[in-house]
Amino acid sequence: LSNINVIHRKPTYRFLNITHRKYNGLQLILHGECHYTFEGGEFTLEPGSVVYLPFGSVHQLDIPTVDFEFYRIDFQLEIDGELAYFSNKPLKLTDSASTECIEAFQTLIDNYQFINDTVAKTKFLCSIFHSLQSSMSNPRCEKLAPAIRYLLEHLTEKINCVELAELCYLSTAQFYNLFHTEYGTTPLEYRNQLLLRKACSLLRESGISVTETSNMLGFESVAYFSRFFKKHLGLSPSNYLKQKD
Repeated sequence: LSNINVIHRKPTYRFLNITHRKYNGLQLILHGECHYTFEGGEFTLEPGSVVYLPFGSVHQLDIPTVDFEFYRIDFQLEIDGELAYFSNKPLKLTDSASTECIEAFQTLIDNYQFINDTVAKTKFLCSIFHSLQSSMSNPRCEKLAPAIRYLLEHLTEKINCVELAELCYLSTAQFYNLFHTEYGTTPLEYRNQLLLRKACSLLRESGISVTETSNMLGFESVAYFSRFFKKHLGLSPSNYLKQKD
């Protein structure tokens, strides 16, 4: 595995004709829907769907919705010195990405600007491969996928566990019990961990101040953000920046 690149995009185009893909790719749909057409087949992708786009493939992409958004990870695969691919045409892998898969995508997207280590990128890409391979054999974890996806997409908003449970078609008690079994923590603390990871990612970006990070993440004040950060990481945002330097 090499040449691993990540993309987070809200495209304005509504049609794209691909005549020869330069890399293999895995694409996770976040919002809206799209339609892939290729010789011998077609399919529609909705939020949570993951598609494999092979190197060298020819296909067309139609986007009927205006709010379309996706993550994509492109990569090069070599076997015995030759470029390789898993299929010669786009392949719909799942309609509902597992929580492990979503988290791995999110981590790579959040951290692409500072991870230049191919080993680190490969680790998370392999995690995505693994989760896709086993997604159909872990229905309990799949039940929580809508809630995890909602948390990732509404990270700066207050959460309502009753609504999260409804997204998963579970009672509130069932949702809490299943969530704690799978993640060993509460939905609120899990969301706080995601928020902290995003804060660290923003602070690592050149030119992003503590105040700007606080505002971007929807905190009521810089003081409240600093208390949150220190409580969960053990040091203040300003000391975290000093460590980075």
